[in-house]
Formats: sequence, structure tokens, C-alpha cells
Amino acid sequence: MGNSMEARLQELVAANVEENRARWAKQWKENGGKVAATLCTYVPPELLHAAGFLPWRVSGTWAESTPLALLYRPSWSSPRNMRILESVLQGEMDFVDAVIGSDWDIDLKRTWDEWHALRKPKLSHIIFIPRFVSDIHYRKFRWSLEKLVSAIENEFGARISESALEQSVRVYEEMRRLVREMYELRKRDAPAVSGAEALGITTAAQVMPPEEFNKELAALLPYLRTRKAPLERQRPRLLVSSDFLDDIRYLDLVEQVGSVVAMDDLDTGSRQFWTRIGELGKDPLLTIAKAYLDRPGCPRMGDWESQVDQVVSWVKEYRIDGVLELRLNYSMIRHFRTPVFKSALEGAGVSFLSLPREHQFSNESQLRTRIGAFIELIEASPARA
Repeated sequence: MGNSMEARLQELVAANVEENRARWAKQWKENGGKVAATLCTYVPPELLHAAGFLPWRVSGTWAESTPLALLYRPSWSSPRNMRILESVLQGEMDFVDAVIGSDWDIDLKRTWDEWHALRKPKLSHIIFIPRFVSDIHYRKFRWSLEKLVSAIENEFGARISESALEQSVRVYEEMRRLVREMYELRKRDAPAVSGAEALGITTAAQVMPPEEFNKELAALLPYLRTRKAPLERQRPRLLVSSDFLDDIRYLDLVEQVGSVVAMDDLDTGSRQFWTRIGELGKDPLLTIAKAYLDRPGCPRMGDWESQVDQVVSWVKEYRIDGVLELRLNYSMIRHFRTPVFKSALEGAGVSFLSLPREHQFSNESQLRTRIGAFIELIEASPARA
């Protein structure tokens, strides 16, 4: 029984690897469904699911070279967006019926614009995301979501009924509940899932039909509660912070060096699953807009102080010894925040290291050396004595 459940767990962890991630989307298409590719986790999948789409998070190739994309983009572009364009130009995403982008930053807008110009999907739409949280910003984001709903209904004739939206919200609320239950197991002295496995599970949720993912994780949780910790080293406990990080090999490397990633600050992980919608009330779109703006923010949001407070809160709750930031190269929004983040965390007594990374897994030896030195400093600190 244990071996079969372990095999199921590893299959779920591997759902987002490059050779697997489009599998469910293509099956969905073969069964007559439509696929909506999303470029940003601020695009609420509930709206797409309620219209009968499979919401599918775009990653982009993990290949080292991007010969086609380099014809259209400078080499210093975001490596993630460069590899999304490469996948599009290679025809790897021709199964997509709609692409939904956002103004997360200028380079992501450019990625949506490139996809839109190629006219491959039937619908390409971009949403506006406020950078601050207030009543006027809630209403502005609600307006943006209303435009998305209208675009879907006009292009595909798929009306998003209130009952369908309520059902989709229930499905995704259940997903978030199950994932947060898995996160509870990371609080243990010997976490039942490694950081790499946890990221594999959270990214699986973004490429699989939500009902199928929920069923699989619900079946695995009883096994995880009794599972022996997969890592030999249980300290130091690290929190990894990044954006658009979906390759579990990065977290696997951090843990191979001699630590456990007991918590994360990732839009592909905690930040997405700390969303809570609850009852939709009289204005469902406003309720959803509030939920997505109120969740733990990413660096492009203007509430940097509350973002630091959230990470410090997780540091205490998950008994974290140090925060490792793996900032995506040429992601200027995070680069701008890093000095503020570093100063605030170190002021709160939290060890901090920021390292650049590519989208594809690379520079392994350099990362191994620098992360190893960071772990040694944490272990030698007076606070650990």
C-alpha cells in the first residue's frame, strides 16, 4: 500500500515537468473541451472554469536555447517570457483556445502582445491589476474581471451563470483547503513533504483539471500524515521566495546542499493558495476581486511592508532559520524590492540571501556553492548555538 501511494505521490509531483504539463490540457481538448492559458496567477481560474474552460498555467520551455524567440526579443528579456515565446513559436501551445495575460510588468505585457499578434488562439485578453488595495482598487479590479467575462461570453458564447461560478468557486476553495492542509505537514520538526515535492504538488494544481487534482490530493493526504520525512537533514529550515518559479529542481538543489525548504513565498505556491473567497454574496465579481487583491502580495504590488510582515509571520509559524530569495533574472520589479526586503528581514533578525536564477535550471555549481555558504553561516550563527 505504501509503495503504491508513494508512486502516486511522485506522479503528482511530476505533473508539471516539461514532458507532462500539457498532457491534461490535450486530453481536455480531445474530449471536446476548451483550454484557457493564463500568464499570471492574478487571473482567477474560477471565471474560466465556470465558462467550461480548463485553466492552464503557462510555463514555457525549460530548454537552454531559444533560437526562434531571439529573433523577436533582446537576449536580456525575462528568461521565463523568452521561453514562453519560444514554446509558442515552436507550436507547442497550438492547442490553446484562449490566452489571458495581465499587466504584472512590462515584459509580461509584451509576452501577451506577442502571442496576440501571432493570432494563434481564438481569444487573447489582458486584465488590469491594481497595485494597491482600497475600495476604489477593488472596484477597478472588479471592472477588469467584468471585461474578461464579457470577452469570454462574446467570443465563445459561453455564458457564465451565477450557479456555475458558485460551483467553480467551491471546487477551487476545496483545492486551496487541501493544499493548505499539505502545508500544515511542513510545520513538523521532520516535514512529511520536501520543499521540492510541495512545489511539484502546487504546480500540478495549475495544469490538471481541478476536480482531478482535488481527488488525487485528498487520497494522498492520509498517506502523507503518516509518511516518514523524505529528507535526512531537517535543519536549517529555509523559506524560499521567488516569482514564476515552477522547476522543482531548484528547491531540490537547495535541499541537497543540506537544508529543508519548510515554507515558500511563491506565486506558484503559498501566495496562490492563501486566497480565500468564501461566499460570493450579491456581487460575485467584487468578492473575487477582493479575495485576489487581499491575498499575500507579489513584488509588483505596492504593499511591500505588508509583504515583509507576511514573510516574517511565516518565519515564526514554520520556525524558519533563513530566507533564500531566488530572483528571476531581468525581473526588475523584484530586483527593486530586494534591498527593501533584505533590510526589513535582517532588521527582524532573519538571515537573508538573494541569488539570481534563470527560468530553466542552470548554474547549478554556482548556486550550490553560494547556498552551501549561506547554510554554513546560519548554522554558525549565535542564535543557533
